[in-house]
Amino acid sequence: MESVILFGATELESLTAFEGAASLRELSIDGPRTLDLTAVAHIKRLRVLRLDGIRELRGTAALATATGLRELTLSAVTSIDSMDALRALRGVKVVIDGDELMSPGAA
Repeated sequence: MESVILFGATELESLTAFEGAASLRELSIDGPRTLDLTAVAHIKRLRVLRLDGIRELRGTAALATATGLRELTLSAVTSIDSMDALRALRGVKVVIDGDELMSPGAA
């Protein structure tokens, strides 16, 4: 399983269900009310994470430990616990509602 797309995943609250997905490279999730990203560090091969329609995004600091992550796309996310955590990501293309987030020192 290299790619997973969950649409209408309103009951999903965290990424812990994907911790054992050793080959997962791309994950797209639409619809959770609240989503905690703390477990993202345990999805070792994850390269692309797309999140859509989430009211509250928590645990964004854990993204810094997701060493394989190269792209993070957020669409229609109402609340993010730490924009600083997103800005601090290095080597990760972060796109929020279609606009690329520039990290400090980026050209």
